[in-house]
Amino acid sequence: MQILFDAGSMTALRAQRKDAETGQDAPLRWHLLVDQFAKIYTGNAVEPHRRSDTLKSDRLLFTWHPSVGALGQAALGKVGYLCWGVGAMNPARRIFLSTLLRLSKHLLVNETTSEKEVRALTGRRPHMVPMFIDYEYFGFKSTEDREDFLFCNGSNGRDPKLLVQIAQAGHRVVWLCNQPELIENYATVHPNLKIVTRISYSELRSLYQTCGAAIMPSVEDIHAAGQTTGLEALACGAPLIASAGRSATIFADLKSVNVLPSNSFDGWLAAINDVPQLCRYTQDASDWVTRHCDKDTVMQTLGKVLLDRPAPL
Repeated sequence: MQILFDAGSMTALRAQRKDAETGQDAPLRWHLLVDQFAKIYTGNAVEPHRRSDTLKSDRLLFTWHPSVGALGQAALGKVGYLCWGVGAMNPARRIFLSTLLRLSKHLLVNETTSEKEVRALTGRRPHMVPMFIDYEYFGFKSTEDREDFLFCNGSNGRDPKLLVQIAQAGHRVVWLCNQPELIENYATVHPNLKIVTRISYSELRSLYQTCGAAIMPSVEDIHAAGQTTGLEALACGAPLIASAGRSATIFADLKSVNVLPSNSFDGWLAAINDVPQLCRYTQDASDWVTRHCDKDTVMQTLGKVLLDRPAPL
């Protein structure tokens, strides 16, 4: 069996392979994890999908991108699709996604909200594959080593107006934002709000490991975009405050996490003031991430689901 990637995923994989080959300070990410899985379980590294692969029976496109190319391969029974949520979308896109999910030979999810959405949309019961982050890279740091600032990672669906309010209330906020329009609009709004962009993975890890708390205020809930962000923060020992939504359901039961039902400023201010209580449980949360995001378990599950074979001896 030959595992294939689409063009976009292949570009990301080549960059991650280069990082690994040159010893760059970077975590293991999904693309390279799948590549390692393919080498161990099939003996072949991941290859780019080509038109000629359509005629070959021993090919499987593994993707999480809802593309026309993926739909065509799904119709031929040659797709393993990892769905990170359905969410709100227009009718045409919903029909497209539901068709892709129904036709995919192997349908996977990695958290229960997406599982319920996929079952409601398609009538299929998807396979559950573990979540993944490189918890060895994003290592735990205790609260004693932390500074007095809040760290917000990402701009996908975040609530910049609430970040400004928090800064105006006297809290230092560091916001990792890569969207030019948001950077232009908010870079100089308040001295307590500092925007950083295009930082290295080591800088990202340092922010997780030194912030007083990680915050995820959201105005949209289109998919579990904050899954990786939240898991990385928790692995590093950061208390986490998050808006209710798909991402928050993943770790809402952890005692170092405070999930807020709304973006009420008063509610968020109270939660920030309550961070010392969350700090008592950060080691437990980091241990939870370690148990639930193990790469070997991910590979074993992919082997069983995609290839119907156990781990090689």
